[in-house]
Amino acid sequence: MTPPSINSRRKQVLVDFLREVWDEGDTDACERFLAPSYTIHHDLGDPWAGQTLDLAGYQARLRNSRALFPDQCFDVAGLFEDGDVVVATWSWRATHRGDVPGFPATGERITMSGMTVCSFDGDGMKRGASEQLRVRWSVSGQRISGLLS
Repeated sequence: MTPPSINSRRKQVLVDFLREVWDEGDTDACERFLAPSYTIHHDLGDPWAGQTLDLAGYQARLRNSRALFPDQCFDVAGLFEDGDVVVATWSWRATHRGDVPGFPATGERITMSGMTVCSFDGDGMKRGASEQLRVRWSVSGQRISGLLS
């Protein structure tokens, strides 16, 4: 995938955040990217959705996600900015290594496309929402594919 053009500081911050924090699992990097409190407005299936987290809470969220999907990786496809809001469209892939409620670990690859919307306070992200648009999950030799809202 061809990386998008990055022509602003905030776009670069969001791309670096996805890479360093989510792809690489660097919990210490959270402090460089997040405002002192971060609100997760919507993230389908995320037990932290709707909560405002401090740094330690966000780091716990990251550790939990990385335990389930330790090799997760975001490929950013597009970046859009309007005022203090930056939107990244992406594809995500990971291996299902930990139990998710209703889905025991399978060791299978999962792919998903979606978008993340973040608002900024200065250069620190203060709130975000992610929407998964299409999930592709192979479970026990059957492929499950569908649109999520």
